[in-house]
Amino acid sequence: MLRRSISSSCKLYSQILYSPIRCLLVGSTPRQSHWFCTSRPRDGEEEESNVDFVKSYQKKFRSSHSPFLDLEEEGLKQKASEDRKALVREFYKYPVFIEESSSKCVGCGAKLQTEDPSTIGYVPPFKLTENHRFVCQRCYYMVYRTRVEEHLKMGATEETTNKDILQSLKLFEQRLENICSKRCIIVYMIDIFDFDGSFIDKLPSLVGNNPVVLIVNKMDLLPEDINIGRLYLWVKKQCEARGLSKIHRIHFVSCKNDLRMGEAKADIIRLVQYLHSDVYVVGCTNVGKSTFINHFLSGSIVERKKGEELLNHLGLKPGQFSLTELKRAYKDKKAPQLTTSSFPGTTLNPIRVHFGRAHSMYDTPGIVQPHQITHCLHSEEIKMVLPKKRVRVVSFRLREGKCILFGGLARIEMLQGKPFFFTVFMSNEVKVHPSTTEKVNELLETHVGGLLKPPISWRRYKELGNFKAKEFEIEGVGWSQSSHDIVVSGLGWIAVTGCGKLKIRVVAPKGVGVFLREPIAPFEVLKGVSRYTGYKAIAGKRETRN
Repeated sequence: MLRRSISSSCKLYSQILYSPIRCLLVGSTPRQSHWFCTSRPRDGEEEESNVDFVKSYQKKFRSSHSPFLDLEEEGLKQKASEDRKALVREFYKYPVFIEESSSKCVGCGAKLQTEDPSTIGYVPPFKLTENHRFVCQRCYYMVYRTRVEEHLKMGATEETTNKDILQSLKLFEQRLENICSKRCIIVYMIDIFDFDGSFIDKLPSLVGNNPVVLIVNKMDLLPEDINIGRLYLWVKKQCEARGLSKIHRIHFVSCKNDLRMGEAKADIIRLVQYLHSDVYVVGCTNVGKSTFINHFLSGSIVERKKGEELLNHLGLKPGQFSLTELKRAYKDKKAPQLTTSSFPGTTLNPIRVHFGRAHSMYDTPGIVQPHQITHCLHSEEIKMVLPKKRVRVVSFRLREGKCILFGGLARIEMLQGKPFFFTVFMSNEVKVHPSTTEKVNELLETHVGGLLKPPISWRRYKELGNFKAKEFEIEGVGWSQSSHDIVVSGLGWIAVTGCGKLKIRVVAPKGVGVFLREPIAPFEVLKGVSRYTGYKAIAGKRETRN
């Protein structure tokens, strides 16, 4: 009897809790015979849905969380994931591969030649006798030696840039208008860590009515607890302010760590099947275009085979081949990949990738942004400036007469105003050093290349040329939220937090862009002020809010 009454009470409770009722009243008088009662909605009032009621109830009583809503939401996510995987499987029935040519490098698209090692596309003559895919010597050094000869990289000016590279990139910039004028799908890639430096100002006027899929790359570099919803609104607002208002969809991904790449791939495949158009991946230099396309090429048949099945596919018999023959056969059967590196200007000519049944995806050369600081640096210094893993955010409190040096590349000087907090978002290998403004010149002469890196030496510091100062007047909005970001193009940004007005000076190499913008992560200062040990900064340990 007791079991039956408990069962009926639970059934009544669930009927009341998950039915479309108007209100929920807790009995407060002795006359009420039930704990819960319902009342009909008055005329002219809108009825609330079941889900809205449960959500409002959960907000008031956190302990009565509905497991049914979680199961329903999880079921929808699982169904969407299964549909996405089915779409990708159907698409990969047709091979995705790079269009190969005996006269072009499959990695960067440069025209192959055997005459001059100091120009792009050079291949040693003895390599032409070997029967396999060719990559130029420049691509080989980038991939296997993680370096590139200085005369074969992008320079800070046209005079310091290889003439063949300069001609190739300028030719593509002229063709960009013709590409965007025809019917196609534009995949526009942006580096979230250098948003202002990687945004192409002239692109919004060229895309026309073509759908634009915005890929925000390098999300793995931002703080782990950053709010994606707020970041989405920030990116959308920044794009609209620059004239790019018609965006099909925005995807926040990390091509390096395969973060959220499945959704982006499925979205592009769905657009291709619906519009029957080719895809052009465009963007600034070093935003990850080739790495993004390599994710589409990773569905190679040979990578999914093992054991005897793999040997049969490679045309080898068990026990009758050497390790060298196995490596060569695997390399010839495996789908080639586009060359990727940390150096700007890796891809030199458009590379066609056969995409689906009768369409193509094009990897395009990066648009050169001359105001990025990476064009002023050597190979070793570029590796220091570009983050390889999640950045450690540090905050400092500055008063008048104080400054922060970012290696020997830039610095911020406090000129006037009350003390403010400065939160630094830069690569972990860039040495951040607080000091007084009076000792700046002495510190640079003594410690550049050692305590202050990059640049790697005093000679390299002198080669950067003249430094230019830019002053800003900022008004803070409080101690719990940053009011502005100060951006040094290609290096990172500094969030400014405080009350009142202040005047600061930012010093950077001449030609490097310095901007003021709305903060991208305004609450990172709540993690606490960093300590400086004389050699490195140690971040605070307080938690932040979303």
